[in-house]
Amino acid sequence: MEKKIILQIIKRLSLFAFFLIGVCSIVFLLPFDKQYGYNQLLKNCDKGNWLYSRIFLNKTPIDIAFIGTSRTDSGVDDGMLEGLLRQQRGDSVHVANFGFCRFGRTLDYAMFKDMLRFHRPKLIVLEVQEFERHFSHEDFPCIADAGDLIFRGVYPLYFKQAVMGIHFRLRNLLGITDEYPPYDEADRTINHNHKEHKVKDKDNAKKKIELRQIKQEKITEYEKAWRNEYCKNYLRKIAALAKENGVEIKFMYMPPTCSDSPEKPAEYAFFSTIGEVWLPPFSIYNNPEYCADKDHLTQEGAEALTLWISEHLK
Repeated sequence: MEKKIILQIIKRLSLFAFFLIGVCSIVFLLPFDKQYGYNQLLKNCDKGNWLYSRIFLNKTPIDIAFIGTSRTDSGVDDGMLEGLLRQQRGDSVHVANFGFCRFGRTLDYAMFKDMLRFHRPKLIVLEVQEFERHFSHEDFPCIADAGDLIFRGVYPLYFKQAVMGIHFRLRNLLGITDEYPPYDEADRTINHNHKEHKVKDKDNAKKKIELRQIKQEKITEYEKAWRNEYCKNYLRKIAALAKENGVEIKFMYMPPTCSDSPEKPAEYAFFSTIGEVWLPPFSIYNNPEYCADKDHLTQEGAEALTLWISEHLK
C-alpha cells in the first residue's frame, strides 16, 4: 500500500514537472519585446531607454563602441571623443558609450549581440578590471535571448536567472508594464549619462567593494578555475561574434580609482590573445581630484581619460 502511494506521488510530481517544463518552453519560444526588456534596466541604472534607442532605433552609425561597467559609463565621454577624433581625422567618427552599472560579461555579450543586428562598429573597446568577476550580470535575463539564457551550460545563479527570464517574459505577454521616464529625442547620438557619476551612499558603496573582496578571497582554487573558464568562455563568444562581423576588439584596463591596484589586470595574458590591451596611465586613476569614489572618475577625470584615448586612437 505504501509503495502504491509513493508511486502515485512520483507520478503526480512527474506530470507537474512535465507541465511546468512545457509552459516554460512555450514562454521562451514566444516573441519577446526587447524594448520591454531594456526598460527593465531603468530600475537600476537609468539608462535602459537610451541603450534600446541607440541600438534598435537610432540609424546613426556606430564606429567605436565602449562596453563595460559604470566605470566605463562615467569614465569615457563619447561626445568629447567624437569631437577630438573629428579634429584629428577630419571626418565624422561616431562613438557610443554602452557602459552599464555592475559586473558580469553576460550582459556585455547580450548587448553586443543586439548591437550587431543593426550596426557594424569598426571597433569595440571592452573594459577589463583588476580581476574578472566570475558570475553572470544580474540584469542579463532582462535582455538575453532565450537560447542564451537556457542553453549555455550550468553557471553561477543559472536557475535563478532562468526563473527571472520567465518572469520578465510572462509580464510582457500579460501586458504588465511600468511607467518609465520619456527618452529625450534631442539626445539621439550622444550618451545622456555623462554627467559626473553621483553615488547616493558613499559609505554603502565602500562596504560593497569590501564585501566583493572578501567573497573573492573565500572562493576555492577549484571554484576559481571553473568560474574563470566560464568568464573566458563569454569573452571568446564576444571575440567570435566580432571576428564573424569584421569588428576589431581592444581592451581597456579600468581599475578602482585612488586605490592600490596592480599595474596590469590579472588576465592580461588571456586578453592579449584576443586583442590589444590598453593600459591608461595611473596618474589619471590615482589623481584625488579625478576620483568620484573608489570605482568612478569625476567629469574632469573622464575628460583626462578621453583625451588619452583620443591620442591612443591616432
